[in-house]
Amino acid sequence: MMSNNLEPPEKVIYPHPLVFPLAGYSYPKSSIYKLNETWDCHYTLGWFYTTQHKSMEHLNERNHLCITTPPNTQPYDFQSGYCCVNPIPGMIQTTPGIPYAHCLDGDKTQMIMVACLHPLASLSHYPDDQEIHNLATELLQLSWEGQVSQDGTELPPVYKIEGLKQCSMNFHAKQFLNELWQLNMSIGVTLHGDV
Repeated sequence: MMSNNLEPPEKVIYPHPLVFPLAGYSYPKSSIYKLNETWDCHYTLGWFYTTQHKSMEHLNERNHLCITTPPNTQPYDFQSGYCCVNPIPGMIQTTPGIPYAHCLDGDKTQMIMVACLHPLASLSHYPDDQEIHNLATELLQLSWEGQVSQDGTELPPVYKIEGLKQCSMNFHAKQFLNELWQLNMSIGVTLHGDV
């Protein structure tokens, strides 16, 4: 089956320029990703981006254990229901609906998908789009508003469940939290329970 979706405009996606971290730390650094050259039936939209993953280069991961967040990564505004952030140094901006994969040691038969950003609009190409949309909307409501059960018991929203703590959320991001659930379908806030 041939995709009726147009080829993404970017053939190559380069990371944003790097900044230098404080001594003893490192920042995440993305690889360069290239679009597949021909349509591929293994992917719903027919397109994906890949980069090489060389196993031998990752044997000494201890050199990167002090990874920290680059500066100026917090949201600075909301516009049209979306969080506005500056480009993150050393990282790429993903194209909605297009998977990103690592090709292991140059072997194109050994690929691992590592990311795919799917806002609800990019799911319209899938046959179960309406079901996904309904379930995502229900999950959003349960996550941010909670629910009242048939017996009248109130179930709190996920972020208010006792014993959970927000993880890796800085002060500026917390300011946006109350607006975020109303404006954006992203529910990717990490929560941890006391163990």
